[in-house]
Amino acid sequence: MKRPTDQQLRERLMQPGPKRQGQPVDAVTPPDQEMAVWVTLDVLKPYEHNPRQVQNPKYEEIKASIRAAGLKHKPPVTQRPGEKHYTICDGGNTRLQILRELYEETGESRFHAFYALYRPWQSEVKMLTGHLSENDNRGQLLWIERAKGVMDAKAMYEEESGDTLSQRELVKRLAEDGYQVAQSHISKMLYTVEHLLPTLPNTLYSGLGRPQVEKLISYREACRLIWERCTQEVEPQGFADTWHQTMAWFDDEGQTEMNWGIVVDRLCGMLADYTGVHFNVCELTLDNIVTYRKRRWDLEEHQAFEALDVELQQMRDPDAQPPSLYPPLPEPATGGAPVVKVPASDPGREPQSQPQTDPQAEQLPSPRTLSRDAPTDDERAESAELLRLREQVAALEREKQQLSESPSPSVPVFSESASEADSGPMAAPAEEADDWPEGAARTEAERAARLEGLTQSRWEETPGKRGYRHHLASELGV
Repeated sequence: MKRPTDQQLRERLMQPGPKRQGQPVDAVTPPDQEMAVWVTLDVLKPYEHNPRQVQNPKYEEIKASIRAAGLKHKPPVTQRPGEKHYTICDGGNTRLQILRELYEETGESRFHAFYALYRPWQSEVKMLTGHLSENDNRGQLLWIERAKGVMDAKAMYEEESGDTLSQRELVKRLAEDGYQVAQSHISKMLYTVEHLLPTLPNTLYSGLGRPQVEKLISYREACRLIWERCTQEVEPQGFADTWHQTMAWFDDEGQTEMNWGIVVDRLCGMLADYTGVHFNVCELTLDNIVTYRKRRWDLEEHQAFEALDVELQQMRDPDAQPPSLYPPLPEPATGGAPVVKVPASDPGREPQSQPQTDPQAEQLPSPRTLSRDAPTDDERAESAELLRLREQVAALEREKQQLSESPSPSVPVFSESASEADSGPMAAPAEEADDWPEGAARTEAERAARLEGLTQSRWEETPGKRGYRHHLASELGV
């Protein structure tokens, strides 16, 4: 074969190459499998729907560790279709923020570029559940952060399917995406975001835990049931606004526990002001509802609203049920006055005289006697009880007469002259045989010393203590 000359080689090299058949590509398609990629801070961005809204409590410890030993645990990254930047997935936003701060402070390249684990893109909801699972497994998420993340995941699921998800279906979908949560917690999380977050945002993001939230939910539901019971006194739709106005005063930064004594007092005051029901009735009914629901008792079966219903009935129709005494007096067997049981007389106290009964009134037949010829068993029992009470009254009258005729030696007797002579707060006691010789007389000094020993001194509150007591009352709101 004849070798081409230099001129021929030059001509062949100057000929144009083959034409391009496809379209130009500006970016490389993301990989479809897990692999290590070299990334810099310029192509990384945090996850915009990160459930963590409060700074990691171990932020300074993590920063000191990365400054000293470098980044040991590389954050996993992914890439949305059509995007040039990588996004943090399954946790790692705190480490990314620390790397940016360290690079600005030191300028060292080890904080600017590193190898990261790339994971193929799946979906937005799986990105969210990945962050929830990673942070929740470390126990670093607040209750409100978990609740807000679950609410966002529910909205994403419903947007994908176009249907409303039940709590059971939501638990199932979250478990399929790697986030395990109990159904009872799901209901409380959704309730927290819907009803408590607008009223107590600072308190919730300060770290109010699940036990405190559950107690707050139970009191809100109890107040709602009482409010709905008073349909004629209040508007059922006004409960949410009234609750918000009352509880918004308790929203405070740094608060991790509620002062339940003051909270319950304010809630009962709210119900009493708007419904007109007595404060004590509201407090009793509120406590019944919270206690019975905690025990899983039926409220109607165990009469949790009994006191409230009686109060509402008296408010709506005062003449339907007149007020009664407690304990109720026994019903009289005749048309006379009710029979009052007389207690035994006190030796040191003058017994009160009983009202005289009109003999003619006792002889009048009762309405029951006029209505029926033969007495019933109840009437016979009432007659026997009345006879027994009359015998007791007669015995007490005889005892009273005996006491008035001959005073008991154990009762101290005060002379009229001594009572008039002493001007102290207490009459001078008589000479007692057990501590003073018989026939011996007391001097005025001895009587004054004995009187001072038997007299209680006045208790006076100092101005400083009174001011401190008023200060505590104003601080605690009582």
